[in-house]
Amino acid sequence: MINMEVLRVITPLDSCDCFSVINRGGESLDFPLHAHKEMELHIMFDGDGATRTVGDHVGEVEGAEMILVGWGVVHGWKSGKADPGKIGRITIQFLPDMLSSGLLSRNIMTDIRDLFERADRGVLFPPEMAYETAARVKALCGKTGFPALMDFLDILNDMATCRRTEMLSSACGRVPSGTVTDRIHGAMDYMKAHYGEHISLADVAGLSGMSEVAFSRFIRKHTGFTFIETLNEIRLNY
Repeated sequence: MINMEVLRVITPLDSCDCFSVINRGGESLDFPLHAHKEMELHIMFDGDGATRTVGDHVGEVEGAEMILVGWGVVHGWKSGKADPGKIGRITIQFLPDMLSSGLLSRNIMTDIRDLFERADRGVLFPPEMAYETAARVKALCGKTGFPALMDFLDILNDMATCRRTEMLSSACGRVPSGTVTDRIHGAMDYMKAHYGEHISLADVAGLSGMSEVAFSRFIRKHTGFTFIETLNEIRLNY
């Protein structure tokens, strides 16, 4: 059972997008446990000594790894003994309704439907698949439209038919909605909606019902980043 505070992250993926790819190489892994409405494929290289949390699972990273995390599932990574400067990470996020329930109910989609269900506990894939999938993700980033979607679905299908996987959490790791930090949720939602405009600390602090000083401490405590760093990250992702 998850009994710690969890941050509900607002990601830059728009409801009209199929997926987004974020290259996070060289960044620190030390940030609070979090959850979001998107499913997430997390690929890491040279992460020996880092620690992972997915649902009620806590383990240590050994070299390369690839994990699929379901929507709303609490997860997080910490640098631990690993050198953040050497760690390579690629994150692919997609909404669970990217494939309609009608399509997923078809017999031809049985493997992918099962994969999405298993993702509620976190699915760990073999290391060699992490390298192969990362290369395929980089290749599809050079494509747009229907060809990019087809390549992404092909990746999902290979993941779904891989028989050398491991379930991480002992049960569904979806975080209860009552544990989300509503003020952070509202602040990040506002920054996402207005990222192209001038946004001041006073604007967001006022929206959260806090003073600028109090909000600065609050967002740093709960995200590990300052207000400006958080806003810049949102803008860079867009």
